[in-house]
Amino acid sequence: MEEGRITVVYHESFRKEINDLMETVLKGKEKKFSRQSKRMIEFIEHLMPYEIIKIDSNEVLKHVIPVTYSFHLRGKGYNIRYLARYKSNICVLLLAFNETQGKNSYSKKIPFLDSRMKEWEENEYKKWFIWLFWSIF
Repeated sequence: MEEGRITVVYHESFRKEINDLMETVLKGKEKKFSRQSKRMIEFIEHLMPYEIIKIDSNEVLKHVIPVTYSFHLRGKGYNIRYLARYKSNICVLLLAFNETQGKNSYSKKIPFLDSRMKEWEENEYKKWFIWLFWSIF
């Protein structure tokens, strides 16, 4: 990994949410959204969190601990948010949803963040442990 570069990973539920959005809200808009999403991932990989929140409507969620970032992708007929947390030089995309009710739509999503981050951390630990185990033998 390049020094200063961020690795972007995602929780398995995040991928399912993206697929669900593609089949509903983003139907017919997949190409445009995919380009936007790719560009956002590139921003995340190359910019520090404090720089990303200066772009568009990206933000740090207030009153949410640990620090949680909201990355914004919008187009005609959709208003998608990615919620993420950083662990060292890794950005973990935890949740994706269509923001339809402004900030009110966040409140129902926040409780999932802690459990998803914990699941991701446990899975990462297992991967490293298995790699370490096999590298010894």
